[in-house]
Amino acid sequence: MYVVTVEFDVIKGKEAEFRAVALKQSVDSLEEDGCTCFDIGVSDEDPYKYIFYEVYHDRAAFEAHLKTPYLEAFRKKSAELTSSRRRMTWTTE
Repeated sequence: MYVVTVEFDVIKGKEAEFRAVALKQSVDSLEEDGCTCFDIGVSDEDPYKYIFYEVYHDRAAFEAHLKTPYLEAFRKKSAELTSSRRRMTWTTE
């Protein structure tokens, strides 16, 4: 499995709009054959910190995900709603 986490700092006042585009991204991603999990979390300590937890069959499935038009649309829109984004990846056995 290939696990991806993406942490976002959402701009104050933009939380509802970010949640809406994040949910759409999750739904779209879960339609992919290679995506087995796409969860969205909000920090208990900071309501402006969000995390995506994504699981793909393998790195190739994630690479295919990176080429989708809805991911590009999400990136453009989320850039307007966040002050930072940090992605990390792991391979599991």
